[in-house]
Amino acid sequence: MTITSEPPVAPVPHAYASSRRSRSIVLGCALVLAAVLVAAAVLVFGGKSAHVRVPNVVGMQQTSAVTTLEAEQLRAKVVNLSHSPAVSPPIGMVMSESPVPEKSVPKHSVVQLNVFGASYVVPNVLGLSATAAEVELTTARFNYRVVASTGVCMRNTVESQRPAGGTMTNVWTAVQILVC
Repeated sequence: MTITSEPPVAPVPHAYASSRRSRSIVLGCALVLAAVLVAAAVLVFGGKSAHVRVPNVVGMQQTSAVTTLEAEQLRAKVVNLSHSPAVSPPIGMVMSESPVPEKSVPKHSVVQLNVFGASYVVPNVLGLSATAAEVELTTARFNYRVVASTGVCMRNTVESQRPAGGTMTNVWTAVQILVC
């Protein structure tokens, strides 16, 4: 009896195992590339949030408080607090704010400033009709006093105003308008 022995045959790798290894390498490379892109985006854009913290502006003057809010990309809504005999803070001082300081809010949110004796900008009504000027002033929370002009000018048109447009003054201040 003769036994013949055949030389051992090396196992042949399956095509499936090779393709699986290739997919793993491609997936690994894709994950590394994604991580690099995310890191680059954070570096370029600074990882800045769409939210900001409300700064504490209580005790500040109105103009400084508004500037501080604008620097933080927030908008101010000024509300005038009426005079109270028990309290007499300086005119134009922020007494409270809403939302509260340090609260996280979306950028460009409105922060209400409650100001004692708040100042408002007088609208420019030059060249408007008397009726349009009266509506504009009343809407902006100003009183008005019409003075008739005796000079030569366009009929029913505001020729001058005092205080001038753009002036900061207290709410419900009387604005004198000279109308032809």
